[in-house]
Amino acid sequence: MAKSMNLEVGDAAPLFSVEDTYGETVSLAALLAEGKRVVLYFYPKDSTPGCTTQATEFSASHALLTANDIV
Repeated sequence: MAKSMNLEVGDAAPLFSVEDTYGETVSLAALLAEGKRVVLYFYPKDSTPGCTTQATEFSASHALLTANDIV
């Protein structure tokens, strides 16, 4: 498991790679090199009302983000 870190609002995200739903590796460095604008979604804690509300609002915004070439 990766070590945790604390980020403050406005901090640059650390470069990372993860496996997506389809088993493909997604790299922040590669997305930025392609000129993509990237939104990273974090939530406070699983299975809480706040988590559910935030996830629902984020999902509702997905089409707007995608339409503006934001991944």
